[in-house]
Amino acid sequence: MQPMDPASPKRPPAPSASPPPVADPVRWARDRIAALGLAPDAPLTPDLLERLTAQLDREKAALLQEAKDLIAHHHGALVTFRDQAAEATATTSRAQDELRAIQEQIFTGPNALAKQVRDTLREDAEARQREADLRLAQALLKRAVKIDALAKSSDQHAAAGSYALAAEHITLAARKAVRGAEKHPDLLVYRSARKVVTAQRAALAAAVLARAESCIAVADGGQRITVTLHRENVQFADLLAALVALEQSTESCLAGPLAGLDVLNRELVVDATLGEVTVSTRSTDGELDLPANLRRYADALALLLPPPLRATAGLAPCAALIQRYTRDVLLPRIPTSPAGLPAFSAFLGSSLDTESHFAALGLYNPAEREWSLAHFSVPRAYLAAQLHSVLARVRDLLIAPVSPETVAAAGFDEHGADDAAAVLADLPRRTALRAPLASKSPLLARGNALAFPSSAQISQTAVDVASVLDSLVAGARQVPGPDSAAEHAAHVAAVLDLYLMHTHARRRSGVGLREAMVAHNDAMFLADWCTKRCLVEAGEGEVWARALARAVPRLVQAAKDGFRRSLAARRSELVQGMRPLEGWFASGIVENRDAIAELLLQVGGEIKAQAVVLKDLIPPSLRLYWLGAMYDAALSHVLNEVLSWDDITAAESEELCSQLQTLLIPAHLFGAHDTGEDAGGIPWVPRFRAFRDTVEVLNLPLRAILDKLRAGRFRDSLAAREIAHLVAALFQDSDVRRAALAEIAEGVKSGLVRGSA
Repeated sequence: MQPMDPASPKRPPAPSASPPPVADPVRWARDRIAALGLAPDAPLTPDLLERLTAQLDREKAALLQEAKDLIAHHHGALVTFRDQAAEATATTSRAQDELRAIQEQIFTGPNALAKQVRDTLREDAEARQREADLRLAQALLKRAVKIDALAKSSDQHAAAGSYALAAEHITLAARKAVRGAEKHPDLLVYRSARKVVTAQRAALAAAVLARAESCIAVADGGQRITVTLHRENVQFADLLAALVALEQSTESCLAGPLAGLDVLNRELVVDATLGEVTVSTRSTDGELDLPANLRRYADALALLLPPPLRATAGLAPCAALIQRYTRDVLLPRIPTSPAGLPAFSAFLGSSLDTESHFAALGLYNPAEREWSLAHFSVPRAYLAAQLHSVLARVRDLLIAPVSPETVAAAGFDEHGADDAAAVLADLPRRTALRAPLASKSPLLARGNALAFPSSAQISQTAVDVASVLDSLVAGARQVPGPDSAAEHAAHVAAVLDLYLMHTHARRRSGVGLREAMVAHNDAMFLADWCTKRCLVEAGEGEVWARALARAVPRLVQAAKDGFRRSLAARRSELVQGMRPLEGWFASGIVENRDAIAELLLQVGGEIKAQAVVLKDLIPPSLRLYWLGAMYDAALSHVLNEVLSWDDITAAESEELCSQLQTLLIPAHLFGAHDTGEDAGGIPWVPRFRAFRDTVEVLNLPLRAILDKLRAGRFRDSLAAREIAHLVAALFQDSDVRRAALAEIAEGVKSGLVRGSA
């Protein structure tokens, strides 16, 4: 059998043992009949069936023969493929066996190649480590020897008097010993070296410090210092250099004695000879030139310290001195008024020259000090001192005992009326000014918006506070600097804030009537001061407008709050004092006539006393508002009690009418307002007409009451319900009373009386 040619055309696959089912059996049968050459509609006969069966058998035999031919044709190729697969399997098996043998040769057994390689590498690494350890040991030994050599060299230099070199060598030896002990804590040589070198360094430091202190002689209570520059072949500068190298303080042998010199209050004297320098202070009768005194101090320190030591041993005492000079001398001299600024600026310039002298000698570095004089700003310092001084002054004014004396409100006299009118006329043109500039004070006269009423009484404290504020405004023009106006405006705001806080605290603690009214006037006076300043200073821009305009509503509100709180407290006290009337009315008016009369007289007397206190203290409008509120509270309390009675006898009516006449007396306090029978009432006392008409009704017959009702007499005073209640309480039930009550009800429809209270 020949193998199958790959290039030969593919034959269709052999049919499977079970052919696929026929999708359309009828159509398939018709195709078979057509293949026999018969018509599709030929009748189905036994002969036709036999012919169809024979045809199918022939087709089946042909298909079977074709399948056999295909199998015979491909049999050789299949056998060849099978043989090739078996040969490949055998080759793979042999390769795997060879690979396993190689792995066993490399990784297993005592003579494996991998083990030999590992052993060789380990031996090489151990050899290199031994070489490194040997080199390290040699290096450590050299360092230990060097440390010992440095320590011995230090002893030699110290014995020769070269303490600076001795200090450098022992310090270097100590640094190396400490570093070695920290890096190799298990090595005894370094631990021992560190212990020995540290003790040697401490001994050297003590010896150097003792020698340095022996070169200093202090006398006259620390105000005379003599420094010996050479002693026993040892230089003082060398000792200081040794102390610096040993990281020891020079406080006891230099900085301390120098710091004890009172160079800020006594004149400094320097006497330098070949072998010693004497620095002393002495008192002087004239004014001490402190900047020159400090420069002499710097020169004396430069004689004692060579340039290399000035940056280490001289910086600390010089920095402390300049800081003390700034705190104790310069800051207290800052003026609190612009007049002192030129003299202070000159003094500051001399102080800056002194600081520059220290820096030129290498004794001071201004760049490293935040409080250096080079950073000192005269305007900023002046403004800070001014704020502290102003707040302290205002605080003293506010906490001082309140004087009962008052003064008339001062006029706005710094600017004339013409200037004020010009400012007001020019305001519409100032479009950049977005602040409410209209005066907010109700105490102002309506005719002139810049005229404070002279009748308003204010305290001397308010005048003094306004004087302080005026000085701040004036100082803004005298102090140079772009932020002067803003800072002065902020100071004004701070003063006003302090005033408001104090006013609030005092109001909470409780004050008398006169003091409360004066406090109200003070707040309104300062609010008016801010308003006027806001108007006049408008040319300075928005700085003053923002600072002052914000304070106006706060001051006005503080004045209103104080006025309302005081009024509410005294009105409550008045009503509380009238509480006994309720019990006396209930237990019998006739029986308690004396007590009732006395209490009503006390109420009228209290209102009159308040009127006396308020006269000429506050403007008439506020005085009438206050008295009206007090008077209305008293009338309302009594009126509500009378209108609550359901039955009033004739005797009670007569007695009540007589007693209540007492409360009509204070009406004269309201001046020209007519309070007679045909009067329109008192604008500040809403319940006055109701009270007056109630008193009148108590003593009238029913016919007279109805006549007044028909005349509209009660239209604006009593409501229909109140009149009907009085009629029902005063008169017995009868046809006449019922007719009167019906007429009162009809009076509401006709407009003769109000329908509700």
